[in-house]
Amino acid sequence: MRVGDKTIHKESVKANLPTSNDIELDASETYHNRILDLELRQNLIGRTSLPKGRITLNNLTVGCILKYHDNHFPLVMHYFENDETVLKTFREICKSVNELTTYCIYPTDVHEQNILIERKTNMPELIDVDGEYIHISDTPNQADQDETYYKTMLLIINYIRLKKSNNPAMSDEEVFDSINILLEFRELLLRFNPSYEEIMELINYLSKDKILEKAPTYRLINKPF
Repeated sequence: MRVGDKTIHKESVKANLPTSNDIELDASETYHNRILDLELRQNLIGRTSLPKGRITLNNLTVGCILKYHDNHFPLVMHYFENDETVLKTFREICKSVNELTTYCIYPTDVHEQNILIERKTNMPELIDVDGEYIHISDTPNQADQDETYYKTMLLIINYIRLKKSNNPAMSDEEVFDSINILLEFRELLLRFNPSYEEIMELINYLSKDKILEKAPTYRLINKPF
């Protein structure tokens, strides 16, 4: 539902309605603390809109007020643009993720459905920043950072997979082999988590003149940069 130009996260309201169940009360307290922490850190964050306020019922936090993103569309629709435009968007997404992790906010569920694109500027913005997959700490957390950048790298891998599977110059066998290699690479990422700098290096490499179309899949995922 909307309050003025704001949007109340329906799932948060539903998930945190207070009951006499101790577990749910504990969950509501955890949610309350998460939203409060995010509110207090907004002045440090310039690229992502964090929760703007809490919704309370019987002194319990049952929801929050989020920015209403008018004139935005899902990231996956952006994939129909040219490679240069999409890779520029990936670069901006990585900058937003890096800003959050710098202040110990870890969006561990980075994926296409949690990113919107502003129509006029083509600038991306992370959404669903109030849920349980947003991890917050007072000091850097390496495990949460690894998970966050692993998910961020998957965005790029999935885009490469999409490009390969829709390349009319490739035979069905080449497409199949390329996708299998990418799937194997995803498993490797679980053991060798990429850093922010490494992801940006890969994006810069892919931004070279039509390299995404020309290079074999095995070269794209073996850090030739």
